[in-house]
Amino acid sequence: MSDFFKKISEAGKSLLGRKTEPELDPVVAVEQAIAELRAHLGDNIKSLAEIKALYVRTKHEHNAQKKLALAYEQKAIQLLEKARDGQLAPTEADRLASLALAKKQEILNRAATADKGLANYETVLRQLESSVGKQRAQLEAMLTELHALKARAKISQVSRTIHERLARLDSTGTNALLDTLRDKVAEQEALAESYTALAGGTTLLDEEINRALGEAPGGPVNADLQRLKAQLGLPKLPPG
Repeated sequence: MSDFFKKISEAGKSLLGRKTEPELDPVVAVEQAIAELRAHLGDNIKSLAEIKALYVRTKHEHNAQKKLALAYEQKAIQLLEKARDGQLAPTEADRLASLALAKKQEILNRAATADKGLANYETVLRQLESSVGKQRAQLEAMLTELHALKARAKISQVSRTIHERLARLDSTGTNALLDTLRDKVAEQEALAESYTALAGGTTLLDEEINRALGEAPGGPVNADLQRLKAQLGLPKLPPG
């Protein structure tokens, strides 16, 4: 039994991070040890039940012998009563009654010895019941602790995995990439604004062509302005 508890203790320590046999999974080791303990407990319970059944049967037989002794005494009384009533010769009644009482005493003597044996038997039985009860309680405690340790081990493993993944993340490199992307976007936005400004205005080449064709810089709008000034008698704008 001590070997089992030693094995469970070592496996439990390994489960919490201490080394035992490197090739043996600590959870598996504990489960195997507990399975062996459970098998032994089952055998002990079976043996205890057999011993208890034997004790009960022996006690019943012992009580039956005591009843038989009382029956022999009752027969001796009946023989003496027959002699008293003239139904049996007194000498014969005395002889048979004496034999019955001797048989009674023989049975009681054996019963007295059996009483001591049964008392010892009962003491041993109670000790065995106590031992089996303690073994059952220890096994239940081990199962409870095993479940708790397995949960702790799982949580520890998950936490370790998460922290390992976080440690592998290069936050500095990611920020550098974001800075590069910001600069690129800002450059593209500035270029787009430049093209928009160029598309909306008049180029120098267009102005030179318009002057050569005699068109005012304002186009139709400038012509309307000249017409209105003529109607109002205002001087026209000088050619650009």
